[in-house]
Amino acid sequence: MSGLWTKRCGWFLVTLIIGHSSLTINFGGGYYQKHFLMNTIYTIGETVYDIIFVNGQPEAAKPGGAMLNTAVSLGRLGMHPQLISEFGHDDIGRLIKEFLTENGVSTNHCYQYSSGQTPVAIALLDYERKASYTFYRNFPTGRLLIDRPPFRQGDLVMFGSYFSISPELKAPVKRILGCAQDSGCLLFYDPNFRKAHLDELEQLREGVVENLSMANIIRGSDEDFNILFGCQSAEDAHHYCPQAILFYTMGSGGCTMITPQGDQRHWESIPIDPVSTIGAGDTFNAGLAYGISRENLTFDTLLHLTPTEWDRVTGTALHMASAVCMSFDNYISHSLSNFLTDGIEN
Repeated sequence: MSGLWTKRCGWFLVTLIIGHSSLTINFGGGYYQKHFLMNTIYTIGETVYDIIFVNGQPEAAKPGGAMLNTAVSLGRLGMHPQLISEFGHDDIGRLIKEFLTENGVSTNHCYQYSSGQTPVAIALLDYERKASYTFYRNFPTGRLLIDRPPFRQGDLVMFGSYFSISPELKAPVKRILGCAQDSGCLLFYDPNFRKAHLDELEQLREGVVENLSMANIIRGSDEDFNILFGCQSAEDAHHYCPQAILFYTMGSGGCTMITPQGDQRHWESIPIDPVSTIGAGDTFNAGLAYGISRENLTFDTLLHLTPTEWDRVTGTALHMASAVCMSFDNYISHSLSNFLTDGIEN
């Protein structure tokens, strides 16, 4: 089977080249190569039901949680991610589970509890379309009661947010991450620290530092690092994770990457008039994971990518994040995912 397809979609060009052993997707000069065996992507994080308010009025309601959002974008891209999370056996929990299944996200490693309810998050968007959150939670005593996932060397394990540092979940999450690390997985961490937890900052900071120290790839916003450590720049932030590849995102200020060798690259953001920025960082993470997993890239390989190769991976992540900001969805649209993957299974 062989062939060539080319499509144009506003801000970038996609060329699909199908050969006998692989498939290459060219994004405006960049590419991803599809191998027949790809490593598994796991995302570890909270599951909530987001209710989004604008000017005091509810505008949308949908499944949320940072790593859930990332998983849904990856599921729509055909990456078959595995979500490690927990939610209730209630109506909202059943709605979320059905939504995840429909979008190609496995819930085999999710804990569904009978006592307690699925959390609800109220997101209030300000004039810049940035969200502030209030969370309503009623958890059972036992948390995240799941078996060890079947991690393999080269799998990508993504984790972050309050879920990864919560005192109630620290032990089970640490156990899971230890298994992933022992199995030779690539660890991707996003602190994603919410202002709603500022009153717990002093007791939670130690957990963030521990997570930063064990991760291979870190994506954190300027706001995250400023709140957590008073950082004013990407260089300041990298001081707390010198062993990792850091993606330091600054909203409209773009993204700066710093490697353990001290190499730096900066990418400008794509100018847009956003509807909601809730899923921007989560989708940026999905874009990075998409590029890394499609190429089966190891940490050592990432350390030796050329500037052009980094442009390919990060440019796609930026485009995906910008697209998500144009709606109230927290994940890429079906139309965009279908466009990006068109022809892959044919």
